[in-house]
Amino acid sequence: MSEAVMSSYQPNEVQTVLTRSRYPSGMTPSEINEAIELIRRIRDQGSTIVFVEHVMRAVMALADRVAVLNHGKLLAVGSVQEVMSNPEVVSAYLGKAHA
Repeated sequence: MSEAVMSSYQPNEVQTVLTRSRYPSGMTPSEINEAIELIRRIRDQGSTIVFVEHVMRAVMALADRVAVLNHGKLLAVGSVQEVMSNPEVVSAYLGKAHA
């Protein structure tokens, strides 16, 4: 387990984990809004949700912590705001001119 995962792991705590990969991809904007609300309701019931997503609106609306990978290399872990302002992340996803 990674250090980030281990720091929040409680061995005696019962947790429900839901994993989704690219759930809102290909949806219309209104469908994305519905998906965000559904995931939010599931999360608010105490479930942990791990998802792989490229729709930044969904990531920003739902994530407490974000891990960004680029070609299999971990670039950043932290809050959405911390990760989005990380120059390595900006460079990897928008190009060096934007970093």
